[in-house]
Amino acid sequence: MRILVVDDDDIICQGIRKVLKPHGHEIMTANNAIESREILAQNPFDLVILDFLLPGTSGLGLARELSRERPDLILVLISGFSTVSTTVSGINSGVFDYLPKPFKNQDLLNLVQRVEYRRQASFDHIDRPCKEYLFFGEHSWVRFNRKRGSAIAGLDPRIVCTIDGLAGAEPASVGFNLEQGGYFLNIFNTTGNRFSVWSPVTGSIVRWNPAIRYDSDRILNDPLAENAWFVEVDNVDYSENIKNLRAFQDSPIRVIPSR
Repeated sequence: MRILVVDDDDIICQGIRKVLKPHGHEIMTANNAIESREILAQNPFDLVILDFLLPGTSGLGLARELSRERPDLILVLISGFSTVSTTVSGINSGVFDYLPKPFKNQDLLNLVQRVEYRRQASFDHIDRPCKEYLFFGEHSWVRFNRKRGSAIAGLDPRIVCTIDGLAGAEPASVGFNLEQGGYFLNIFNTTGNRFSVWSPVTGSIVRWNPAIRYDSDRILNDPLAENAWFVEVDNVDYSENIKNLRAFQDSPIRVIPSR
């Protein structure tokens, strides 16, 4: 892939180049939004990796612009100021995923591989879920029980399409306080690589789906099945959570054909 790295830290730019170039990727770098716009105007790219904090226009502001003006690009946000609000803001700005600094080389490689799969992905095989399913980016879904102030949360099948074979999943433990945009569960592909999935809801986990233990293959193979949820969450504020959720067809990421 052709990748543009936008970070005001040259050490980060060259470090990313060093990790990705041996894997056949072409890397160019920019230190700010102005430089990145000039490079993007003259060169085709598949992926832009943006630092959250840039001089002048922030990485988040640049992501909003590129999401509107360049839907052919996939955007990934990186930041040393890792907060849940960063993830939420990024997802709402059309960012594909978020990688907190410092990150391991393998984490970067895993994410770039996900981007490669995403560029080629087709979701025609996925049955559109009913309107009760609401999605956080392309990571996870939630269904609310507003009377009880609770919700159940599961895995977005679109993320499954980008990890080269889903082999297992491990949700956060019972009693864990989820934050929308924070850690929800880890999934593992067939080569043992781990990927973090962001939570679609804020609340406290009160139980796992019992089927995780005795019928996990069914849940992994059909993440939108009626009983394919992973955790039940209590103390849920519907009015706050709904702000950052979308219906399946309203994903901020577009299907982009590979060149």
